[in-house]
Amino acid sequence: MGYVYVDDNKEYDPLEYCEPYCIFERKFSDLEGDIEAQEIKISVFPSKRGAPHPFSIDRFYFTEPVLKFRFSKLFNANEDKQAVLIHHVCEFEFNSSYKYMEQEMAEELKAHVPCFYIPRVRQLEMSYYLGAKNIQLVFDVVVRDEKDVRTVSNQLISMDIMLFARGF
Repeated sequence: MGYVYVDDNKEYDPLEYCEPYCIFERKFSDLEGDIEAQEIKISVFPSKRGAPHPFSIDRFYFTEPVLKFRFSKLFNANEDKQAVLIHHVCEFEFNSSYKYMEQEMAEELKAHVPCFYIPRVRQLEMSYYLGAKNIQLVFDVVVRDEKDVRTVSNQLISMDIMLFARGF
């Protein structure tokens, strides 16, 4: 019979100690509640030695990704609460000889978007732009209430981490 050991002395909260969550949290807090037409840009690269870093980056295949978030309020006269569009972009450059691989990855991802479940999300769409040496994965997400923007944005960061965890 197997055993699972859980260390009670360590609290699990990646939003406080793990990049890029802690960077996003700081920049989001700096907006002081005024998110309309604001953009958060995070260059993802290892910084502190020994700090957990979720992106395994092999520079032979691609350079550091950049995560962008832009927020826009949506008005609907039939609803009490104001919905918000989160325009999220995960962008990176890659070795041009792997362009076919990046396009295949983006097409696979796009095909699976209908299976993604993110609580508090009313609508999720994905598109991508493939250049000669770069790609932008674009996620347009509509949340039902402005108070859910921070949580859903962190869930999108988790999705980015899972994407890069697949390895290249």
